[in-house]
Amino acid sequence: MERNLQELVILYCDLNTLSQEQIRHMEEVISDGRKVRLRPSMSHQKRLQHLVAGYLLEMYLSKAGYPAIFSYKTHNSGKPYLEFADGTKAPHFSLSHSGHYAICAISNNLVGIDIEDKDYGEDDDARRNRLQRIANRFFTEGERDYLTYYPEEFYQLWTYKEAVAKAFNKPIMEVLSGEDYRLVLEKIQDVDMSQGDEVEEHIFLVKTSIQVEDERNSTIENAKPFTNTTLFSEYYRLTKAPFVGFLVDKGREQS
Repeated sequence: MERNLQELVILYCDLNTLSQEQIRHMEEVISDGRKVRLRPSMSHQKRLQHLVAGYLLEMYLSKAGYPAIFSYKTHNSGKPYLEFADGTKAPHFSLSHSGHYAICAISNNLVGIDIEDKDYGEDDDARRNRLQRIANRFFTEGERDYLTYYPEEFYQLWTYKEAVAKAFNKPIMEVLSGEDYRLVLEKIQDVDMSQGDEVEEHIFLVKTSIQVEDERNSTIENAKPFTNTTLFSEYYRLTKAPFVGFLVDKGREQS
């Protein structure tokens, strides 16, 4: 892997395919800065999610030739970032995990990623009621109306907002209540997760430099058109994977 990161990099892992030996290896090599996030009170599944997500990031940094000595810092919003001991500029990163998947996005650009497993083992009525309660609490009036006609878009909406909050270091509640999902439907590009290079057993790397088209026709009937005044302009929807999610990779940083 090249040290000079030119592309958006996505790493993902299916936790169900990991052997106990692989998990022990991750626990041995993960940094102390990441280990502190593995609290004893976590369930086994939650602890494994945090472990693997951090391992994906640190494995990439090592293979890409970044310095071995680094520390995790935290913005006032709670979003983590990296500092290297020798002053090397660190890439932006975003981690997410849900169900039996962990995923990591790394970029020279501001980046945010969020995934959600749609299968909670519920029947249709229980799932519909749970999602309705969440929508009533967190979504805008326009989005609630939208979900009345397109309830299958709930997870796309939720993960989009989480990814936006992470990418722009904004409070999640501010994004949930203030950014209307329908404004960016025409700007969504898919990230194909079916193709990738195997980095380690059960861990896959997807490299892409997707160009967002200037004009896209909405696939959602009566969707509100994209406007130039909307803050966010580059979005990607993760596809061909047993989860749903959004990735935001926002413009190259100004020097």
